[in-house]
Amino acid sequence: MAKPHTVDAYDQTCGPAERDTLPSGVSFATCIPVTSSPHRDNHPDAGCRRPLLTARRCQIIVAFVSGLITLSFFGPAARGASLRSLTINSIDVSADAEQPGNQVRAFVTVSNADDRAIAGLAAQRFTAIEDGQTITIDTVARTADPMAIVLALDTSGSMLARDGSGTTAIVAAKRAAIDFISMLSPEDRIAVFTFDRETTPLVDFSLDHKAVARLIADIRATPKASTRLYDTVIDAVKKASEIPKGRRAVIVLTDGTDEQANGLPRSDHQFSDMIDAATTQTIRVPIYTIGVGPRVDAAELGRMARLTGGHRLLAASFSELKQMYQIIAEQLKNQYRVQYISRAPSGEHSLVIKVRDNGNAAHDEKRFWSPPLLARLAPDVRFVTPQTDDRVRGIVQVQLELRPEDEIAKVRYYVDGQLKNEIRTPPLDRFEWNTNGLTSGLHVLRVEAVTASAQLGVAEITVSSAAPEVEITEPKPAQSLEGKVAVKVRITSDAALSKVRLFIDARLHTERGGPPFDLFQLNTEDLTPGPHALKVSVEDIYRQIGSDDVSVRITQAPDPGPRGKWSIVMVWIVVIVAAAGVYGGIRMIRRRAPIHDLSLKKAKSGLVPSLSPPVMGDEDETVFFPDIGSQASVPMASLTVITSPGLDSGHVFDIQGESKIGRHVQNDIVIADKSVSRKHAEIYFDDNTYYLRDLGSRYGTIVNRRRISLDTSSLFDGAQIQLGPRTLLEFHLKPVDPDDATVNLASADAQDPGESSNPDDKTLKIGS
Repeated sequence: MAKPHTVDAYDQTCGPAERDTLPSGVSFATCIPVTSSPHRDNHPDAGCRRPLLTARRCQIIVAFVSGLITLSFFGPAARGASLRSLTINSIDVSADAEQPGNQVRAFVTVSNADDRAIAGLAAQRFTAIEDGQTITIDTVARTADPMAIVLALDTSGSMLARDGSGTTAIVAAKRAAIDFISMLSPEDRIAVFTFDRETTPLVDFSLDHKAVARLIADIRATPKASTRLYDTVIDAVKKASEIPKGRRAVIVLTDGTDEQANGLPRSDHQFSDMIDAATTQTIRVPIYTIGVGPRVDAAELGRMARLTGGHRLLAASFSELKQMYQIIAEQLKNQYRVQYISRAPSGEHSLVIKVRDNGNAAHDEKRFWSPPLLARLAPDVRFVTPQTDDRVRGIVQVQLELRPEDEIAKVRYYVDGQLKNEIRTPPLDRFEWNTNGLTSGLHVLRVEAVTASAQLGVAEITVSSAAPEVEITEPKPAQSLEGKVAVKVRITSDAALSKVRLFIDARLHTERGGPPFDLFQLNTEDLTPGPHALKVSVEDIYRQIGSDDVSVRITQAPDPGPRGKWSIVMVWIVVIVAAAGVYGGIRMIRRRAPIHDLSLKKAKSGLVPSLSPPVMGDEDETVFFPDIGSQASVPMASLTVITSPGLDSGHVFDIQGESKIGRHVQNDIVIADKSVSRKHAEIYFDDNTYYLRDLGSRYGTIVNRRRISLDTSSLFDGAQIQLGPRTLLEFHLKPVDPDDATVNLASADAQDPGESSNPDDKTLKIGS
């Protein structure tokens, strides 16, 4: 008589009717086979006897055998064996309603050299490292969370192979799977797939373990069927992913690879698709693989398990399949739950967990996706003082309202996009802002409050600096000037003045550190005829600066002055002396020429010498001098972004000559602000001055708080340009070398291309 089985009664030796007669809670170990006919796999009801034991005795035997199994498999897992490996099976991340951050729960298996789980390790033996930073672990405990298990059983034709005892692979697999189910907790859910040439979902998630076991017992292998491995694993992973949280696992048993009879792949998907499905950003499903038989691809099963956080087991014979399932059950039941609060921002992160025990160490690393932190955790920031549109000067006391104030770790404040200070020590709701040196006009004050969990709260206001207000009252814009004129200025200031400066064409003309601040004398004879730009800049004792500018026209010719007149006289003297020398040299050479040489040349040419005296006009050598002129150069300038949507504060646009500004990409300076027109404005250089012209924009252009509409406005160093309501730029002239005084008397086109111009050469050049 064959030896009775323990918990593998659903091995096709008993028919359904025979099984249903057994008492509830009793394994089918008492259903003893009479024959070991090789065809019993196809005749499940053949040779089946009725139970030989009463229900009570069966219950006692089952309890005793189950206890032995638990002691034999789970008892040694407690401690004693040397540590070999640690595997992060899965990671769950969810928002923590009580603490600022996300709760991370990593389910971890620690194994010895025999793949047995090691239980009972203390929490201090574990270390967690997130994104390279060691973090504080809140709890480490053996988890009792319910599991969602998906079993995938190979039913291809190769599973009909028999071992030395005559047992087929499919029979051994069913016995092992049923034995595995008996080890699960009542709260664990089970789903079952079978696969050969097709994938068959046999059982959806169920808590009725007995019903699942009965269905597994009825599984049959399909003769000559191929193996659809990859597609089945993907379907099993999708089924496990239906459980949004908690412990999940897919256990795959196969004796081959994904292939057909002709050796080609059977699945529509590839190996990489399977791994991608099991390792998404939000759900990770570990895949445990069991391989049996000579045709199994052990390396592929190993990669499948390693990349997903599972474990690979290889059975040398069909009889070892039960042990393989028992090892997996042991690992799942002895998982550690490592839990901590993560304050990492939304995105993908790295988690490394290390363990040490008795001088041995192991670790594993997995990637996980962290959802956004709860929006309600972001702090609320508001300005108490100053308020929008306030005028500021000197030392300004900034008062904030921060909520929740006890969670704020630091406060940063910016002026026009530039970080000014970061405050980490209380009080965080107030600080001093030194506005000294702030230019006149609008400025953006931005405050950022950062919590310990890296949540960010922001508030912004626009203020204007209380710099001196400056207006040039005389001369008037576009006024024609000649001789000596007075430049009169009206200045309104809350503070005492420190200095005032007059600029002509962006060059400093006069600087005054004391009264009178409102009057300058200008001699226009020092200027060339044409348009010029006057600018008056006023600075107070707080280093706040106000300015105004006006464009004028000089009408009279410039007085060269004594020095310039003597320079011109000297040039003409040199030219006349040189011309006289050339003329005298030519006359002397012609006088010395032998007369007989001349006669000889004429005889040879057949000409008769003329007896008439020479005509003086034939020897006249006229010397021509080109017009004296100079070639004006266009200075470099720049636009600096103070604030503009889509552009970083401090961004610089270089300008030389003409530049068009607008939202369209074909402009020289592209501003992405939607309130800026496609063709908004134009900067151009004319008569030693840069000008700004509005091109009919929708929201207009403001220069130094003055709307220019379709007019033009001259630009000086430091001029503020506002395009629409949200873009503020600052114009700057780059310095020009005042020592470059070369006067080029020849035409620029006549210069020898082989000669290089030297900017330091001050030689007066005369064209021939």
